[in-house]
Amino acid sequence: MKNVVLISIDCLRADCAGYVEDAKLKPPCITHLAKEGYAYENCIVHAPFTTTSHASMLSGLYPFEHGVRHLRGERLSSDIRMIQHDLKVRGYSTYGLVSCYHMSHIGLHHGFDEYRFEPDVVNDDKGRRIYTTAETLTERALRILSNKGPVFLFLHYFDAHVHIGFEYEQLYYEEILNIDKQIERLISCCNKETLFVITGDHGKKWSGEHNFPYLNPRNSTYDPHPCGYQNVEGGHGAELYDECIRVPLIVYNGSQRPSDTKSLVQSIDIPNIIKSEIDERTY
Repeated sequence: MKNVVLISIDCLRADCAGYVEDAKLKPPCITHLAKEGYAYENCIVHAPFTTTSHASMLSGLYPFEHGVRHLRGERLSSDIRMIQHDLKVRGYSTYGLVSCYHMSHIGLHHGFDEYRFEPDVVNDDKGRRIYTTAETLTERALRILSNKGPVFLFLHYFDAHVHIGFEYEQLYYEEILNIDKQIERLISCCNKETLFVITGDHGKKWSGEHNFPYLNPRNSTYDPHPCGYQNVEGGHGAELYDECIRVPLIVYNGSQRPSDTKSLVQSIDIPNIIKSEIDERTY
């Protein structure tokens, strides 16, 4: 059995992964992995914000099934079975390295031998609060992947989660390219048979797209979260346009090559994709 690495890139739109017809950005490593492995052009997440989307991604369940429907305030029950539980039964050591504080308190840690959120940035004026940089996360990941025995590693990169607005769009692209370099580091240090699955937890809307900026009214019982653009309140969870819920889904060193990668898939399919690849290749 060989290692399995599931990578979630916060805010990664489908058109920023290089392999779709409407690509705005072509990160070299991710684009190469999509070509050498296989990639779905239409993968849809079940919430345009981090917590609920990851709960669905790891559990394979819809929000009404796992119970996490909001960005904050809800936790996964320890009874919810996730991909890390299934792989642990198969003999894998299971690790989760997450890079934003929202991922640290909703119960995603259940089933991992080790689950770490240790930020190295506390204050950031670009829309990122208390997070771990891609470089630091990758260093920690490389130490884990050097361990003996089959390893399942879940990685969450947060660097591309920046404010909306014209002045931040270029920074977003730069951060995606930097994360791409970190993924290249992981690929170069791993056994060639390591299974990589790369996706996003949600996308992001930019200037000129669907009545920019976000339309996200808040009621009096909920603290508003400024989006950082002309004093307009808003953020993830406001809208369900393709730019917000369509993400990449890339499988590299996989053997289950689907006949139709243009068909619609969902992020809840990821656990079954991983298990199917393991069963097919006898990792």
